[in-house]
This record gives sequence, C-alpha cells and structure tokens, in this order.
Amino acid sequence: MIPLRDEELVHPLLASYREKLFYAFAVAGSLTLLPFAFKNLAQGRLVLAAATVVVVLLFIVNAVAIAYRRSPPIPLLLIALPTAAAIAIAVYERGLSGALWAYPAVLMFQFMFEPRTANVLNAALIVLVVAVSDRMVGAPLTIRVAITLVLTLMFSNIFAALVRRLRTELELEVITDPLTGAYNRRNLDRTLDEAVERRRRHGVTASLLALDLDHFKTVNDRFGHHVGDRVLRNVVTAVRQRVRRLDIVFRTGGEEFLILLPHTTLKRAALVADSLRAAITAGASHGDHRVTASIGVAEVGPSEEAEQWMRRGDRALYKAKEAGRDIVALADAPPSSVPTT
Repeated sequence: MIPLRDEELVHPLLASYREKLFYAFAVAGSLTLLPFAFKNLAQGRLVLAAATVVVVLLFIVNAVAIAYRRSPPIPLLLIALPTAAAIAIAVYERGLSGALWAYPAVLMFQFMFEPRTANVLNAALIVLVVAVSDRMVGAPLTIRVAITLVLTLMFSNIFAALVRRLRTELELEVITDPLTGAYNRRNLDRTLDEAVERRRRHGVTASLLALDLDHFKTVNDRFGHHVGDRVLRNVVTAVRQRVRRLDIVFRTGGEEFLILLPHTTLKRAALVADSLRAAITAGASHGDHRVTASIGVAEVGPSEEAEQWMRRGDRALYKAKEAGRDIVALADAPPSSVPTT
C-alpha cells in the first residue's frame, strides 16, 4: 500500500491528470455529439437536441479553461447530472439506440471522479437507463442492457484502479530519491511554498531542519560506497521513526537532508532536532565509525519566502558545523521579526 502521506503529496498531480482526461473526453464528446444534436433538431426531437447541446456547451466551457491552463469553472458533478439526464431522454425517444450512449458515459464518470463518487453516479445512471428502457423496449432487451452496463462498470473499475495505481507510482518515482526513499528536490519547492502560504494566510507556523552528516566522505573512503549507501538509508529510517506522519523528509544533496515540520515552533523543532541527532548516531553508525549529524533549525517568518527560509536554515547549519559539528544550531530571526527601537 502507498502511505497516505504519499497520496496527499501527489494529489495535485493526479488532479492535473484528471483534467487532461476530461479535456480529451470533452473534445471527443463534443465533436461526436454535435452532429447528433443537429440531426435530432432536424427530425423535430427538440428536447433531445436541447439536452445534447447543453452537455456539449458544458464540455466546451471547461475544456477551454483547461486549454488556457485555468481551473475548470463548472464542477464535474454539474456536468455529470445533465449528461445522465440527456441519456435518459435519448433512451425515452430513441429506445435501444439511445441506451448505447450510457456506455461511454460510464467510462467517463469512472475516470473523472474519485472511485466512490464514480460508482455512485454510475449506479444511478444504470438504474435510470434500465428504468426508462423497461418502458420503451421491454424486459428482454432491458435485461441485456442492464447486464452489459454492469459488466462495463466492473471492468472500468478494474482498469481505472490499475491506472490510478500506476499513475501514483510513476509520480512518486519522479519526486522520490531512489536510494533512500526520501523525497527529492523536485517536490521540495512546492511543499515549502505551501507551508509559507499557510503561515502567511492562516498563521500556521512550520519549521525546517537542515541536516548534514559530518565527515561522510570518510565512510565512503573507509568502507566503500555500498556501505555509504546503507548508512544513508539508515539515516532516513532513523529520522522517519522519530518524526510524525505529517513531517516530510527530503534528500537535498549527497549527505544533506531537509525535514519539514508543520505546526512546529522553533523551540519544539530544536527538541526534535536534538532527538534526531541522537537517533542518527544510534541507528546509522557502522562498526567502530560513529555517524553524527549537524542540524540547523529555522521557523518560517510571517512574511518571508521559501528561499529566504531555506537560506536561514542553511546558515544555522553552517553555524553548527563551525561550532564543532554534531550539534543543533538555531537560525537567526527573519528580518521582519526583528523588533525595532
């Protein structure tokens, strides 16, 4: 199972993936539905033509927004409901040929919504189509429609689950360091920017720990890179055993790490850092070689940017190095927090 924290980190990427899928469905659906809308209009089926045009217009509005890299203005639920209604009207007016539109709709709902919402919508759509079909085409054909729609729903669930799993794993590979399992710099900037925004808008503080292993080159030179790799993995394991689920560990360099501690003040973060320093020595030392870490601690300022916050953490780390290593050093207050006289 992928941890909840990983799913939360890639959630924006999955949302973007769904938007791209909707864009593809919207373009294909609009091009397919418009000719039928004109045909229904020419044949005097005004209600069906109007329902089809409404669905196409909803598709187009959101597709245009996505094309211009904007958030879709119309919630997907407000597109799903008119789509289901249009299919019911098509079944009522066209019989079995109208029911055929339910099959692509089942697939679209399955990929556009979270699994639970998709299944509720699809179940409601199937019930609606079956209810109308029973009146229009009779029981024998309705049973076939119901069975094939349920099978389509089952297969689409299996395929959609596989796609979501593969997509999540691929996204995690992009933002994860393959050696240690910690997150890499690709995900660091976005995560720090979000913490800065929460501090600025809601006053929710956060602290970061800039961590560097002391004299790590000695490990590689003395024992070989395979041992050095094992030490790095042990460091991440030791850190994760001591921090909370909501804390996030990043590998920012060869033996450099950054730990983000949401909802944590400078004083509390310093205690966490000292605990981690001891845990790393206990859990990552190899043979008679004692592995130690220097850590700089910085709490985000009320008006500073992520880059400034990181720089203060790095300066605190340098202070720890200069003071003899294997210690925790606190960052200076951000300029905006310095009292004026």
